[in-house]
Amino acid sequence: MAEIVAQVGEGGRKHRGPQWRTVLIVVAVLVLAGGAGAAARWLMAKHADKTTNTVAKTVDPRPSSVKQADSLLVSGKTEEAAAYVKQQLDKPSLSNTERYELYVEQGLIAQNAEDYQLAADAFGKAFAIKEDYDLAQKLGSTYQQLGDKQKAIDYYKKAIALNPPSNPMRESNNNIFQQMIDQLQAELKQ
Repeated sequence: MAEIVAQVGEGGRKHRGPQWRTVLIVVAVLVLAGGAGAAARWLMAKHADKTTNTVAKTVDPRPSSVKQADSLLVSGKTEEAAAYVKQQLDKPSLSNTERYELYVEQGLIAQNAEDYQLAADAFGKAFAIKEDYDLAQKLGSTYQQLGDKQKAIDYYKKAIALNPPSNPMRESNNNIFQQMIDQLQAELKQ
């Protein structure tokens, strides 16, 4: 990463360097992406049955193969999870829904292992099945990690277009994506 130069003067500390802004924006995108799951869990807990003081049980709609892979991943068995997902994807009888979910899981496993090329391939296959806001966001950040700025820009633009109007963070997320796009376009011109 490029060195960040700091100057202390009358105006206080100033940071220069294109990487500083990029780092802050990437961190913001990752926080937003991670926060989406936490927000969903918070909302489910918020809608708990307050009269009996119990949390309403929700049914996990994901296919059992995806739940199994996720269980392996959560328990720290990353290699087993990756092998299991690959084995499941080799089955010709999978529905598009299950194949989509398995590709997303494969991408998450690869991302956790910092295998960004495999993550991009898996997320891309899932995106080919169903274009989705979260996947566009994941593809943008994954291609950015790979250094493919143009593809990152393309997927951040798709994320903006696919960001649902019902998303309470829509405007904020779109602003962050636009800042990422602007920064990456500026870097491409250099």
